Amino acid sequence: MVAREDLTQAERDLVYAARRYETARRDLLVEIAREFFSLQQQQRSIANQERALELLRRLERRTGALVEAGRLAEFQRNIAASDVLRGEARLADQRERFILGLDRFKVRLGVPVGTVLTISPDVVTLPEPLIEPGAAAEAALGFRLDLQTQRDRLIDANRRVSNARDGLLPEADLVGSATFRTKPGVGEGGVVYEAGDAIYQGGVQVNWPLDRQQEALATRRAQIEAERSRRDLDALVDTVVLDARASVREIERARFSLQLQERAVQINLRRAKEQEIKADEVTAQQVVDTANALRDAENARDQARTDLSNAVLNHLRVTGQLRVTREGLLQLPGGSEGR
Repeated sequence: MVAREDLTQAERDLVYAARRYETARRDLLVEIAREFFSLQQQQRSIANQERALELLRRLERRTGALVEAGRLAEFQRNIAASDVLRGEARLADQRERFILGLDRFKVRLGVPVGTVLTISPDVVTLPEPLIEPGAAAEAALGFRLDLQTQRDRLIDANRRVSNARDGLLPEADLVGSATFRTKPGVGEGGVVYEAGDAIYQGGVQVNWPLDRQQEALATRRAQIEAERSRRDLDALVDTVVLDARASVREIERARFSLQLQERAVQINLRRAKEQEIKADEVTAQQVVDTANALRDAENARDQARTDLSNAVLNHLRVTGQLRVTREGLLQLPGGSEGR
């Protein structure tokens, strides 16, 4: 085992490198997906702002007509016009940030910035895992590649301790030699093959470990490294368990937040519909407040939807259940694939 140590460790290091590579592929997929979800959210925010701005413009036209008819004071039209200007500035800012984010996304994908890239508005629905925190922690302890590597590194450290202790043991070497006399012109090469003309020697050399300071220090160093590797493994196990349990709670929080925001959108839609029916009874400021509230509720709903998708991906990653095919597609735990 001592003589094969370099080969053994090289083979195991190759396995560790393969695991690091696969982990990097999974992390990259999650990062790309998060950027894509962020661009989708920005795109939906632009659409929400466009709808709110259209409502403000209708309000401005209606208020202007009422002012011209003498039914409203001039300041009401100024309020509506000011809100339209703020809405246009907000929309322009959102569009510019989206274009900048899209260019950065192209750079991240490795495509030329001038390439026409369209972000699909379709909502990406990832199946939400119905799992308890304890089961998630158990899955992570079985699937996490970095945890498997740390366990194997502890085995490596213990093996190095065993190899170092080998240097403290007594050494016993078998030695031997055989000498044949030669005579010119006799046989091939002049070698005499009679047993009586050959000289044989044999023996055993024993080296007792009386002064093995360097070997003792090497053994102690290996023991310290093994203990450090054991502590690192314990710390990583705790971290993996905490991350897995937290990922489940984050999915539950994001799911609950999405439900609340969807209710908020419905409430503000009904509020806007009622104000449209009773247009003569509401002021311009009330209509503006409703439009802004509806836009904010829609943005919050889209943010919650993005948070839920990110939470599901993060759960798959921290529990080691995320799989990436050779084509770069996401393979879900059920075996289905998604782009």
